Amino acid sequence: MSISLHTDDLDLIPSTDSAVFEPLARPEPVAKSPRGRGLALRILALVGTIAVYAVYRNLRVGAGRDVFSRGLPVEPFRHALTVLKVEHALWIDFEQGLQNMFLSHGLIIRFANGYYSWAHQWVSLGLVAAVLLKAPWGKARRWVSALLLQLPIALVLFRLYPLMPPRLLDAGAPWGGRILAQHRQIRPTGIVDTLAKFTGPWTPGPVAVNSFTNQFAAMPSLHCGFAMWVGVVWWQFAKGKKWRIIGPLHTAVIFFCVVVTGNHWVLDAIVGWAIALVLLGATGRFSGLRKLLGWYRAGEDQPVTTSTSSTSSAPPTPPTATSSSSVDAAVGSTGVGAVRA
Repeated sequence: MSISLHTDDLDLIPSTDSAVFEPLARPEPVAKSPRGRGLALRILALVGTIAVYAVYRNLRVGAGRDVFSRGLPVEPFRHALTVLKVEHALWIDFEQGLQNMFLSHGLIIRFANGYYSWAHQWVSLGLVAAVLLKAPWGKARRWVSALLLQLPIALVLFRLYPLMPPRLLDAGAPWGGRILAQHRQIRPTGIVDTLAKFTGPWTPGPVAVNSFTNQFAAMPSLHCGFAMWVGVVWWQFAKGKKWRIIGPLHTAVIFFCVVVTGNHWVLDAIVGWAIALVLLGATGRFSGLRKLLGWYRAGEDQPVTTSTSSTSSAPPTPPTATSSSSVDAAVGSTGVGAVRA
């Protein structure tokens, strides 16, 4: 069966005198990976981030040099007792119970020791590198700023509130509070230092009072603050990926490790989480405010056009050119549309 198309009387190609052709819009440029100057800027930002963290590690020591009174860490010990009271009132004083639950499982404790000692820095810095090199520059700048702003806040709190961690509460001099606990007739907590009890590459050597360290930089827990940052940023950075759950999982594992090893109180972790979340929200809010101000200023720069009454009241002039819609309608009326259907 043959179908004849009667299109001889239809002028499918209008003449240039009766039709106006508009140029096609060019496609939007596709975002490319940073190269050249942009890549150099991102690498410079990564190097600067590592340098800032190195400076922080040195400054953290100075925040804990004046805590000894007559050779004993009296102030950090008092702060630890205060934290214990607050946790007991909030029903979150489960450090000893959690440690006792896993203390007989050497494999789990050794995993916690290693993860606490190395994952805190390497996972955080690894995600910083991935964000600075792969993420859009606006997001990367906000995320890394939220991480780095945790450092000065922590330094101020280390100076104002030196805190004895759980592992030192029953330890001896010079860093521990055993003598102070006996003087006050306070029973031992029973929390041990797993990094020293289960020896391994994570086990620290003997630390003297005048050495380059700070044993009382516990409030807030930057282990947990950085881990919360990793959880939130990784969840957004790996959006649409099946393995985006790795970030929140790292947050939970770090919390387990800092508590079961006796290096932090639960309240330390909560304060660290709060600081990380507030800074992530604040950097995002400031970015949104800058965008809003940019849109407002762009609207002010646009000229305001006014139309006269004579122009608005005049009837529209009928088009004289043959439009593409009329051609499509004519083609459909001749049977072409029926053939396609």
